[in-house]
Amino acid sequence: MHRNGTAKNQLKEAIHGICRQNLNFTGLFTHHRASDILSTEFYWQRSNFSQIKQEVKEICEQLFLPLPKFHSANSSALFRIKNFDEDFARVGIATYGYLDTDTIFKNPELKPVMSLWAKKIATRVLEKGQRVGYGGVYEAPKNMITSTYDVGY
Repeated sequence: MHRNGTAKNQLKEAIHGICRQNLNFTGLFTHHRASDILSTEFYWQRSNFSQIKQEVKEICEQLFLPLPKFHSANSSALFRIKNFDEDFARVGIATYGYLDTDTIFKNPELKPVMSLWAKKIATRVLEKGQRVGYGGVYEAPKNMITSTYDVGY
């Protein structure tokens, strides 16, 4: 998703840093940012992660380190991969019986196992151009009705 982590050209430096800090390198993962849509990006990212796994294996062999566990499959990716060969799958939303993917994919029928209920506490008209939300990040493209619900922590 390109928001955290280590770049491919920093792998060796990162693993050496882990060793210098006497830490255990136990896992390496990515998260498929486009596994739920029909695009070539999913295959590009899988190929890229495969190359990175190979490089990490070579670095670990050179440093006599045990291989880390590899995992990349989120819910959508898990159902797209035919021969899943990683150590873990990180099933997220599918755990709760939901999967939001393009309709072209032949996903299994999942049964929702929970619901979210909330009480509406306010409703108002948001006029075109008005902003709402933390930091005012959403700008209404037209006049619309918005509501606030009693959900939170």
